[in-house]
Amino acid sequence: MFATQLSVFILTYLVLALGLSIFTWLRLKTKLAFSCAVFAGTLLLVVAISFQRWSSPVVLSDKLLTLFVDRMWLTILAALCAASTVLPWAALLWQDVAGQKRLTVVLTIVILFGSLSGTAIGFAMFLYEETNDIQLPFVALHADDYVVEEIATFDVSPIRVAVDAERELAFVSYYTEDHQGLYEGGVQQVSTKLIDGKPNRPSLAVSSPLLFRPFGLALRNGDLYVARCGIHADVLNGKITHPNLGRVTRLSDLDNNGTYEYFHDVISDLPGGRSPDAQHQNNELIFDDEGNLFIAIGTNDDRSLDDDPRGGTILKASPDFSEVEVFARGLRNPFGIAVARDDQGDIVFINDNDVRSNRGDELNVARKGDHFGHPFVVGLDKQGKDNGFKDPIWMSRPNSNLNGLAYLGEQFGDLAGKLLAVDQPAHCVYLVQPHLANVESAKSPDVPPDKRFVRVFLNVPTPVDVVATSTGEIYVLTRYYNRLYRVRPKAKS
Repeated sequence: MFATQLSVFILTYLVLALGLSIFTWLRLKTKLAFSCAVFAGTLLLVVAISFQRWSSPVVLSDKLLTLFVDRMWLTILAALCAASTVLPWAALLWQDVAGQKRLTVVLTIVILFGSLSGTAIGFAMFLYEETNDIQLPFVALHADDYVVEEIATFDVSPIRVAVDAERELAFVSYYTEDHQGLYEGGVQQVSTKLIDGKPNRPSLAVSSPLLFRPFGLALRNGDLYVARCGIHADVLNGKITHPNLGRVTRLSDLDNNGTYEYFHDVISDLPGGRSPDAQHQNNELIFDDEGNLFIAIGTNDDRSLDDDPRGGTILKASPDFSEVEVFARGLRNPFGIAVARDDQGDIVFINDNDVRSNRGDELNVARKGDHFGHPFVVGLDKQGKDNGFKDPIWMSRPNSNLNGLAYLGEQFGDLAGKLLAVDQPAHCVYLVQPHLANVESAKSPDVPPDKRFVRVFLNVPTPVDVVATSTGEIYVLTRYYNRLYRVRPKAKS
């Protein structure tokens, strides 16, 4: 975030300084002013690039947007500081420095570059002090027994990943909207087997306007299952209504040529995109070991009851999809889910997204029948338990965005029973130990990492989804960095 705020400063400065300098050069023929502008601009650009060394131009637009939403006043301050930095150039608009005495020329240049350097360095130090707790987006694995490697680069911004460990294939879903308002969605596939350590190139598995906003992706018996939605408004009795256009669609490759040409809706009539918050829809899909399908459904509003009783729930569908029941409710926009099972039955772990003005996103642990309080309570509101609502086991940092979630099974050895939770704005994947949720000492930063309730497991730019495979490997997908990474034991690398 620090690099982004500095970029706001740099970009604003370059635009203003270049404009004033060109005007000076053309109007007053002051070559000195133009030369100084080019020199100062180049110097500051080098500084910007050095601060951006952990980032990528690909993720800059997302970081700028996140910065402006989360820290609007700091962003405005960056732009104002840049504008004030350029003010000394205004003096050159009204006088030809080359025609003045040598002392005047020297003093002008000294004051000019002193102002530029002082403002740039001082403002950079101020930003560092304000933002030094924010993770910068670089690839760093915080697990000694594992190694991280880049598997693929995509030409789209993917949102979900599913991995077929037996066939050594990974599938990612995406969607786009062009300048003409045309929607498109699809799935790309890529081999997870590296050759000479170089990332692989993906190929198109399926593409169709039908696959708009494929926020859920799962695999079973070689078929792809996609959670997709439509958006359509109707009018009924003087009110705007939305038909249920959410679907779970099975995609099959009938001739085994790598193209999934057969479509079949296995579950229909789900809540899709509905106002006032049309971004909430049918989200994550995940199968358990018995073939049951769990589906995350978002609500259509931040703080009001949903007209559809399935809004803000986790649904459980039987293996043949003939029966669909509500497993847990009281959620706002559950985006990532993971499943496990013990002697008491099914357990569903849930990343529930909350509005930015609240204290953070929730990590919930659900059993059948649980209610988490939406829209009546927020997060760790103390009145929740008095009303029978279940509290989250963890509230992430303010302005977080918990996306993908994975449960680590017995094949992960010492990591078994733990969770991996993706936080996109923080550029990190957290390792969470659910059994330590009620141990206060485990929440202290002074305890060893292996005894900590939540700690950073991996840093990558804009992570959006995570998958744990039956072979003991972890795949992490990045949203705007367009990369797929694999984390696996060093013994296998």
